[in-house]
Amino acid sequence: MRLSKTLAAVAVAAMTATNAMAGGLAPAAPEPTVVVPVEPAPQRSSWGIILPILGVALLIALANKDSGCSGETCPTAPPP
Repeated sequence: MRLSKTLAAVAVAAMTATNAMAGGLAPAAPEPTVVVPVEPAPQRSSWGIILPILGVALLIALANKDSGCSGETCPTAPPP
């Protein structure tokens, strides 16, 4: 009889302890959602593409530039 009273007391204590550890009957309060503002991407300038294209065109123009001689006035290599 003594053992059954002890087991009954332990069972009651376990049942009441689990309810207390479960958080009770109060509803859980939801945490507010944090919204981080995102800055818009900076507007790009068209000069970022125009300047390199102009640079390449200038280099091509310099490479194709005539050396200043035309036809018969250009020096030729000496005959072998």
